[in-house]
Amino acid sequence: MPITIKGFRIEHLAMNRQDENGSVKITGTYSIISSADKVIAKQSFGDYNGIEIKPSADTIRKMDEFLKAFRTDLNSTLGMEGGEQ
Repeated sequence: MPITIKGFRIEHLAMNRQDENGSVKITGTYSIISSADKVIAKQSFGDYNGIEIKPSADTIRKMDEFLKAFRTDLNSTLGMEGGEQ
């Protein structure tokens, strides 16, 4: 019986600020899912051992919007209105 790929699933995603230039680096792992809904392989991305994924301009814009909104939520939760860094 042949194995066919049904799709991919992101298992873990991390966004880390790079001190050198303030940019955000995305790392994580994904699984390849078979048509039988079984994980047939896992691989990392964005680190020294994984594949490199270059985010599109649209992804970068949406990520920046997400981070800004999350900072607002965090500041609100911590009582630090206007305390963005």
